[in-house]
Amino acid sequence: MDRRVRRPASVLEQIPLFDGLTRREIEVLKAHMRRVKLGPGVRLFTEGDGGGTCFVIVRGTIDVFKELDEAGVERLATLKAGALVGH
Repeated sequence: MDRRVRRPASVLEQIPLFDGLTRREIEVLKAHMRRVKLGPGVRLFTEGDGGGTCFVIVRGTIDVFKELDEAGVERLATLKAGALVGH
């Protein structure tokens, strides 16, 4: 799904990384964003995947897991709206 994000400016303005950006700079950043909607249990990316993408959580939560050798997985964090996650 490649739709322009309609309401990220208010979310972006609340993220410390973007403190100090002007409204115009926020709008430029927004123009380069696209919406990605995920359903429950869908994996956004896996440790070791190629990098270069940053995601802003606008609504809902994302659980961050670490795969352990043969012991399964460990939940490291639950990220909420306004958090950044990338790879």
